[in-house]
This record gives sequence, C-alpha cells and structure tokens, in this order.
Amino acid sequence: MQVLTAIHTLLSKDSKNSLKLVNTLENLIKKHGQFKENINKFVGLIIDGVEDLSILSKMIPILDNKIYLELNYCKLINKITESYIKKEDLQKAYDIISKLDLENVNTIDLDLKLSILLKQMKLCNSLGKYEDTITFSKKIIPKQIFKFKELKTKFERDYYLVLIEVYNESDEYYKIGSTLKTLLSSRADKEENEYFDETELIDCVNFLMLSDYDTHLNMHLLKNLQQNDKDLNKLPKLKKILDTYLSNDLITPPDLKELVVIGKYSFNNKKKETHMKHLNLKIIEHNIRCIFIYYDNIHIDRLSELLNIDSKTINLESILMDMINNGEISAKINRPLGIINFAANNNVSGGDNLLEQWSDNVELLLNQLDVIDHLITKEQITYN
Repeated sequence: MQVLTAIHTLLSKDSKNSLKLVNTLENLIKKHGQFKENINKFVGLIIDGVEDLSILSKMIPILDNKIYLELNYCKLINKITESYIKKEDLQKAYDIISKLDLENVNTIDLDLKLSILLKQMKLCNSLGKYEDTITFSKKIIPKQIFKFKELKTKFERDYYLVLIEVYNESDEYYKIGSTLKTLLSSRADKEENEYFDETELIDCVNFLMLSDYDTHLNMHLLKNLQQNDKDLNKLPKLKKILDTYLSNDLITPPDLKELVVIGKYSFNNKKKETHMKHLNLKIIEHNIRCIFIYYDNIHIDRLSELLNIDSKTINLESILMDMINNGEISAKINRPLGIINFAANNNVSGGDNLLEQWSDNVELLLNQLDVIDHLITKEQITYN
C-alpha cells in the first residue's frame, strides 16, 4: 500500500497526470493478485483527489462489475452525479445515477445509501419522472431506517418533502396531509426552539380537510392536531377554521375565502382554483353530515336552503348519492316527493358497519397470531 500511496502522491501533484493514475489503476486491476484491499484503498484515493469529470467518467467501466470495488463504484457515481448537478445538467446526472442498483451492494453503509437514493428521488422530481420517484422511495423503509437518530435527523425531512412534491402533482390530498403530520410529529419530538415552518402546519390542515371523509384517517389526524399541536395557537385563523370544521355546526360563510389560509402547496399558484372548488364540496358534505345528525327527513329544497347553495348550479342529489355510497350518511331519496329520508335504514346500516368492523378486527387478530406462531417456530428451529 505504501508503494500505491507513493504513486498516487507523485502523480496527483499535477492535474495533468490524472489520466496516468486511471491507467495505472486499470493495469493493477487486471493483475490484482492478492492485493484487492490495497487496490480498494488506491481507488478511494483517486476518487477523492480527482475532480476532472472526464477522468472520473473513464473510471466507470474500470470499476463496473467488480464486486470487491462496489463501494468505491457507488462513491464514484455519487461524485460524478454531484458534478453534473452543480453544472445544472440534470438529465446527465439522472442517466448516471439511475443505473445504480443499490440492492445488490452489500458493503455500502446506510448513510451513503440514503444519500444516493434521495439524489435519485430529487432528480426524478426535477425531470418530472414522478413514477420513478415512487419506485426509488420504496427502497427506503422509514420505520426501519429512521429509528436511528442520526439518520432520522439527517434524511427524514428531505425524504418526506420529496414525496410531498409527488403527491401534490397527483392531487393525493390525504397522502400530503398525513405525510406532513408525520413531519410535524417528528418535529414535536425535538427541541422546542427548533425553527417552525408555519406553511407545513397550514398545508397539513388544509389537505386533511380536502381529503375524503374517513373517521379513522383524515378526521382522526385533524382531531389529533386540534388537541395536541400547540403551534396552532400561533395561527388563530387556521385554528378557528379547524375548530369549526370539526364541530357539528353548519358552516355558512358569506365568502368561501374566509375559510382559506394559503400554504406552500394549498390554495396557491396553479392549483388554487381546483382547491377552492374542492373545499366548497367538502363544506357542503360537512353541512350535510351536520343536518343528518339533527333531521330524520327533509325536503331537498329546504336542504338546499340550509346549505346556502343554488340547486341549478350544484347537483345536490349527486353529492348525496356519493356520500351514501361512501358510507358517510345513511339515507333514501324519494324523487317524486323530493324528500330525503335520513332515518331510513340508519340503524341497519349502523349494525352492518359495526359487524363488518368486528369481522375485520377478528381477521386482523388472526393474521397477527399466525405471524407470531411463525416467528416462534422459527426461533425454536434456530435455537433448537
């Protein structure tokens, strides 16, 4: 190794000798004999010392498919990608790093692996390749990776922010809201004096409100925010909107804009009009659920009056049918008389839902018992 270090020191004094370093490496690899460990260190010295992109690129075919050099190969690809990113040549950066398959690299440490995967995800987003971003993201398992404090601190936030960009592009409101809730919960575990980005809390509340109604999903998260997030007190308008939305009172603002707090992604830029239309729908659905609590039956004209909507411009019957099909309310519509009977089938439906929920819980419990049984058997076989 001393000889290789001396060669590196001698040739690296002049950047013009970088090509000679690479040629020396190529010859050594062809005749590596028993010097794999030394060659590995020599490759590391070259990668750290050479900055010329063309020289680094020539090393790719030399190191490719060499199992004992796989870690340095990853470092080489990572460095070349960084150089292309600095030059703002994102397509070339993506072409280089996207071919790197980290699944088969056993010697790579988690820090470098996560760094490369996040670069792959960010480049995909920059080039509009959102499906590829999701593919790369599945190689990171948050529950397993982010249980390590250092990795959580360094990578968790970037990982989730990249995913939020993807979800925003495809209008997956619940995924945006729940991901932001994870970030907010993670921040709550840290020091209180950490920088507070109010747009994250605003977007979290907004997108959970825009999500499809589900007592176990978005409504559960909204109630959790209402009860536990102290930062809501810093945003009184947002807190008031959230309290109103979670109440059983009708929401009838003179202007829908009174229910809007602009965030980074919500009600901003090109999606503002779409979000406003969706918010209007969610407010109508909220009001229908409130009326469902207090009325057994109601005429559709009276319902339109209470909801403060024009039945000519908004298809109220279609909204009701969607809510019935989704299990948000139980009702029957008498079209000839124009009457909505909320009481009809209410108890039966509730019983069916309860029975279905119980059946699902039993099935989940049995599946968990099967897993436990399998793990116990595995331990018994392993340790006799």
